[in-house]
Amino acid sequence: MALTYSTSVDARKGIVQTRVMETNVLRTFSAGNDSWVEPSSDYRISIQPVFSDSLILLNYYIPFNQYSSGANNIFGFRAYRFSPNATSSITSAGQSSGSRRQMAGGNARAQNGYDVNDHNMESFIAYDKPATRSTCTYGFQMYREGSDAGTIYLGYSASNNSTWGMTTRLVITATEIRE
Repeated sequence: MALTYSTSVDARKGIVQTRVMETNVLRTFSAGNDSWVEPSSDYRISIQPVFSDSLILLNYYIPFNQYSSGANNIFGFRAYRFSPNATSSITSAGQSSGSRRQMAGGNARAQNGYDVNDHNMESFIAYDKPATRSTCTYGFQMYREGSDAGTIYLGYSASNNSTWGMTTRLVITATEIRE
């Protein structure tokens, strides 16, 4: 179940509104084909800009556990706009350079991952200038290096029978800012 909180401020400049999505929906991610995939549509937030020239500031807090009996290779997260005009190239996406992935987010390699209780967390900030007053829906996508054999547990650890296991909420915040 996703909970959404919102606040609004009547402002010509500065923070106009904030939306917070938090969910305890637990998902696994094991796609290992180097392609971007949305792990769950439960991990989305919508905001309708009051002004068409606003900036939408996005904060992602993604707790996870990667468990593998083999190599833990590179995996990545990126902010993604699903509507209107679905695009991975939200305004803060990096520039294109060779075969590097262009994204607003980042890559990771779990330092731990051989334990069903290891806690990891990906936290990143992105922004978008959607140039619209239509409702914008944001979430994230993930990819995993094709040779990675592990499973990524989003919002919880593979083990839930130990005092070291964890379950926690995934949180995305969208704030409209008028510059």
